[in-house]
Amino acid sequence: AEYMGSIAPSNKKKILDSGVVPFLINLIKTERNNKVYDNSCGAIQNLSLEDSIAVELVQKYGVIDAILEVLEKPNESNAFDSTHQIIWGLSSSVSSKGLIGPNPKVIPYLLQQCINLKLSKKSRELCAGTLENLLSENDANKEIFFSNPNYIHKIIEILENSGNLEESITLKSCLLGSIQSLSPKIDLSTFSTILNVIKDVLSNGSDKKEITLCKDCCFHIVFGFTFLEKNKEIIGVDEVLMQNIIKFVAKPGNSQIYACGIVFGLASIESLKLLLIQKYKVCPELAQALKKENKKIREYCTSAIQNLASIESCRSEIGSSPDLIENLAAVLKSADVKTRTKAITAIWYLSAETENHQSMIEKGVIEGILNLIPTETGKPLLYACATLAHLADNPKFRTDLYQRNIIAPILSLVTSEDIKVREQCFGVICALSYEEKNKS
Repeated sequence: AEYMGSIAPSNKKKILDSGVVPFLINLIKTERNNKVYDNSCGAIQNLSLEDSIAVELVQKYGVIDAILEVLEKPNESNAFDSTHQIIWGLSSSVSSKGLIGPNPKVIPYLLQQCINLKLSKKSRELCAGTLENLLSENDANKEIFFSNPNYIHKIIEILENSGNLEESITLKSCLLGSIQSLSPKIDLSTFSTILNVIKDVLSNGSDKKEITLCKDCCFHIVFGFTFLEKNKEIIGVDEVLMQNIIKFVAKPGNSQIYACGIVFGLASIESLKLLLIQKYKVCPELAQALKKENKKIREYCTSAIQNLASIESCRSEIGSSPDLIENLAAVLKSADVKTRTKAITAIWYLSAETENHQSMIEKGVIEGILNLIPTETGKPLLYACATLAHLADNPKFRTDLYQRNIIAPILSLVTSEDIKVREQCFGVICALSYEEKNKS
């Protein structure tokens, strides 16, 4: 058994076909020698690392039922870590997890053992990890949970009563991973309860790797909840939660993507826009996040700023956020069409506020627009021309615009097939002509 616990992968199929598995299962059921018992478990676990073999172990040899039979005996001192390691290993297999989840004994057993203090900490963590594995990328197992609401409530109950975060970090991370897999379909009352657990995790100030990973999982869960409109209001008005989310918008790490995505989702709700701008002060954080050359982060941030800039009364406050206009202007040179479109739309909104014009002239907006004009069509081109029209309407900057050589690109568009583009271009030329220096 000890030898087979470390056998080379190429020989695993030969061992399986030799008929040894029933003998290993019998040893697990009957052996009282700890070393023999552990090595028998190790042999099966090692075999289970091959996906096709894992399926045979579950389907043909009934390993799961055999293990549960052992584990259900309360006085079996051997039935702990090494046995739970087998179930965890089999649940890691893409194919066999779909066979394990439907077993009516498995999920109730795992949920019960997560809080069984008679087990070692490692065994409880393995049970939680097995649940996470079963739900990860397996819709059939997720449906089992949804058809038994008590399962989800049990996970939340365990999370709420699992004690100090640093002492139970692995257990909580695995259970939160299970919630993450289920999150898009969880009902509103359950969602509200989960948020209390998430806030507790996010409020922990530690930067330890394990806690950081747990926080990543929490952000992923909240991000998943923002796919449903009814959840956005709950998230947006929760001050403690929002303060933690905002802190991570500009903080490098895996959580940053989800934090930016959450803000993007919330910024689409009219009732939350003023809160995001004035109470949570999200715009300076979004401005800093734009510096990150990550396609998804830039997409979320430009989309959020675009949505927030639609609030006319807040355009001055948004535009005055340090580096925001400069970083939006830099995005105009992005290779990603979607991000460029969001950026120029946000700039167009902000250009309607004269207090933002100085920054736009000084921080590269004109250069960014001139870079767009030769290649863009449709709304991005229209918004680029409309931004120039807003700036040209300000007498203070007409000479600056002229000196930046915008006339030739604008003249090239006065014959555009898009009547709205033509209107904006003629508006620019007309406004610039009011300046005596420009007339010649």
